[in-house]
Amino acid sequence: MANLNLSEKFGVEERLILQIARWLVGNGEFFGTEEEIIRKDINWQKFAGYLRYHELLPFAYPFFKKTTFFLDDQEMGLLKQGYYSCLVHQARLWQEFKNIAGVFTGRGVEFVPLKGIAFIADNLY
Repeated sequence: MANLNLSEKFGVEERLILQIARWLVGNGEFFGTEEEIIRKDINWQKFAGYLRYHELLPFAYPFFKKTTFFLDDQEMGLLKQGYYSCLVHQARLWQEFKNIAGVFTGRGVEFVPLKGIAFIADNLY
């Protein structure tokens, strides 16, 4: 991945979103985490909005648990709530898929799970 001077093009919130995305696609590896991203410089509302927009909210909690970035208890609590809310939602989707799969299987209909449910089956966290 080319080294870009992200501080010239993006704000603190955008750079932190990029770090979370890189961490996620890199299977939990950190790629040159930017130490200049300091908690006091982050606009929390803007950052949370970016997390929701890019659908990274459920991944932010595990990211921050494994980094040296500091978030206060209230902010970590919101991330933790988002993480567990997503986890419950995914478990419900998985259960519904199992119900539908049982109906198909019971009637002898072969099927192949596609897209989201196949991803959930492989990556249920």
